[in-house]
Amino acid sequence: MADSVMLALSMEEALVLYDLIARINDSEAQAVESVEQRVLWDLESQLESRLPMVFDADYSERVREARDTIGQDGKP
Repeated sequence: MADSVMLALSMEEALVLYDLIARINDSEAQAVESVEQRVLWDLESQLESRLPMVFDADYSERVREARDTIGQDGKP
């Protein structure tokens, strides 16, 4: 792919985004088109490779803390 888009996310934003995408991908109700699903799988994979904490035992707590941090003032 010759053209690409780079996004800058804080660690908290990336973790919350990863959690959302993972929940969509794990959902039984697949309401997305196959091409869109492929994009979501690719995004999940890219984020997962950069967020080693998704495999930690305290993953849910980390997501909760990230949401709290972002919610305090909209920016981590």
